[in-house]
Amino acid sequence: ALHHREPTHRIKNVLAYYRRILALAYFIQTRKNIPAKRRWLVWSLKGNFISFLLSGNWTMARATWKAAWKIIFGCNPYTKGLKQGKKVIEPEL
Repeated sequence: ALHHREPTHRIKNVLAYYRRILALAYFIQTRKNIPAKRRWLVWSLKGNFISFLLSGNWTMARATWKAAWKIIFGCNPYTKGLKQGKKVIEPEL
């Protein structure tokens, strides 16, 4: 059965990637027992961005750029949602 590959009711890969980046940044910021640092995440995103640019994958490059920008300048919607007491946050590109 290929039900796990069914495209209906799934978000697009680019949006899922964008949300995963923001979620990872959120966990790095809110969980003090995680040894990862925000600067390492941004460094990794820089590499992903260059890779996407060189491969011509403009939508993934744009999602990476937008997520990195939000992380660097403290505009992560998951962190903002936490401060506002929201339980469900669904960032859009």
